Amino acid sequence: MSSRIAFQTPWLSVEEIAPGTMNPHDTPFYRVVGCDGVVCLVLNESDEFVMVRQFRPAVQVETLEFPAGAIETGETPHQAAAREVEEEAGHACTAIAHLGAGCLHLDRFANRIHFFLGVGARPLADWPGEANLKRQLVRRSTLPHLIVAGGFDHTAGLVAIPMAEIALNCHLLNDPLAVIVSAVASATEATVHGADR
Repeated sequence: MSSRIAFQTPWLSVEEIAPGTMNPHDTPFYRVVGCDGVVCLVLNESDEFVMVRQFRPAVQVETLEFPAGAIETGETPHQAAAREVEEEAGHACTAIAHLGAGCLHLDRFANRIHFFLGVGARPLADWPGEANLKRQLVRRSTLPHLIVAGGFDHTAGLVAIPMAEIALNCHLLNDPLAVIVSAVASATEATVHGADR
């Protein structure tokens, strides 16, 4: 594959792929290359999603979203999910289950997103917070209403809801919290005794 970096920032690169084996087009193809990332849905013991509200320059609005971010060099996806929950939301989970991974924009983006569900989240006493980030608790029963009303912007995070049903055999929006906590604990236990995903 003949390629070159056409544009680079600390966060991402635009790679030009010349016509040929890896590019069936007659003209160069451009793709965005960046770090793989994580999205972590987080439930506390009061049956609330722990979310973050922040201004996003790319869309020029303040958004409501699940804790998410890039996987840093040397980190596993699981470690990155736990770190993002601590850094962005100021919480630590008693258990975090990996739900799966995939690409969100197959047309131009080369990175993968790993999805997680954390339970038993408790606030960190010494959380300094991050500039321009506000922690927000959302009752699990109200999330569907927020989505329909346009009050929730993190559509990538919505992928984790059916993934939880498939990976954990539980319905994230309807099952009792105890069922979800048990499913995450079982998945976490299986991961500890099996291969890290």
